[in-house]
Amino acid sequence: MFEANTGSLARYLRVHANTDLGRLVYTLFRRTDFPFRAALHLRSNLQTSSRTATIPKVLPPQILCTFTSKGAQWATLG
Repeated sequence: MFEANTGSLARYLRVHANTDLGRLVYTLFRRTDFPFRAALHLRSNLQTSSRTATIPKVLPPQILCTFTSKGAQWATLG
């Protein structure tokens, strides 16, 4: 399902090159919360990225912490 969705998105963006990426990202992040996520650098080649984006079959999910350094923290952090 993941590969099909990323391929479909890449095809859509090739056909609709003038898509507002801000609106696209907003819409994608409001969709169903799947147990996995993928990130792509939008300035890279989307066709190549969609072909190489895969879900690891063996690795268990890992926790990721993102620190923005813009005050998004809590009292016990660090």
